[in-house]
Amino acid sequence: MTTEKRIYDHWLAFRAGLTDRKKRELLLLGKTAEQIYHFSSAECRQFLYENEIELFKKTRTLETVKRDMDWLHRNHAHTVFWHEKEYPKKLKQIGDYPLGLCIKGKLPEDNRLSIAIVGSRDMSPYGQQAAAFFSRELVKCGVQIISGLARGIDGCSHHAALKAGGYTLGVLGCGIDIQYPKSNQYLYEQMEIHGGIISEFPLGTTPQPYHFPIRNRIISGISDGVFVIEAKERSGSLITADYALEQNRDVFALTARYYDDLSYGCLNLIQHGAKPVYRLENITEEYKNIYEIYTKLTNSKNFSLAKKEKLVYDCLRLEPKGVDQIVAECKLPVCDVLSILTMLELKQYIIQTHHNYYRVKE
Repeated sequence: MTTEKRIYDHWLAFRAGLTDRKKRELLLLGKTAEQIYHFSSAECRQFLYENEIELFKKTRTLETVKRDMDWLHRNHAHTVFWHEKEYPKKLKQIGDYPLGLCIKGKLPEDNRLSIAIVGSRDMSPYGQQAAAFFSRELVKCGVQIISGLARGIDGCSHHAALKAGGYTLGVLGCGIDIQYPKSNQYLYEQMEIHGGIISEFPLGTTPQPYHFPIRNRIISGISDGVFVIEAKERSGSLITADYALEQNRDVFALTARYYDDLSYGCLNLIQHGAKPVYRLENITEEYKNIYEIYTKLTNSKNFSLAKKEKLVYDCLRLEPKGVDQIVAECKLPVCDVLSILTMLELKQYIIQTHHNYYRVKE
């Protein structure tokens, strides 16, 4: 049920014509949202700068708030505010957390590990395979996948998490009532049911370029670590990684091909201290609980492989390798490697991308 207090909280979080910094200053002074709304002219002059007063008074109305709440109710959405116990604990740890969130679906569980998977909108086939693989395998270990619901790596990560039966959260750079990009409409609808979607922006806010760097601090803030799959030398994903460092979150970057523009951002992150990732274990070993789950899953898989089969399988990655390279790494006779590759393919552990080139199955 909507209480009068929540109406004022909604106004302050989403509709008050004040900067977030000013809102925080007033809250730190012990003011409530209702008290701020009812500031007298004298209090306005005491607590607000001259150039803030006009916009503050102009937005001091509850009509828009009531329309917002009506829309949220009709569309099975809700809000959570900074002082409520449902507010994500990890997000509350960052200095500039939003005062309110609009939510469709459900929020991530505070006591479960969350990893943000981000990357280029114009992903390569390699990036697409990696995003799908790591998202799916992390979900199997009980990890919640966070991303930005953009096209490319974001959408691919969300889709793989849902397909694996896991939880995934999308953080929007627009109002929660706007499905952006349109190409992800189906994904948006599925995440309302099986995952979650959040936004700090008021309803009706259209996507603007400057919104996305702002929303990136929430992607990292609500996560335990950020994993960059692909990124150009200047990329929004690198902004998310920068936020993660400021927020004392772990940063991971996919090892990549030196000649690929989409790899430069990841290689630069690794050069500056991000943990390189070329297999799932590089992430799971950082977190005790999921590493134990990963070990059990790996042991279960290895149990079904003969010793030489495991040797060959461990040589393979998402990037296809030729038989000659596999033979050189495994130090087994060519005839043995070919026979083992055929058996691994029949067991559906690997696929042959083209003649004599193999990679692990997604």
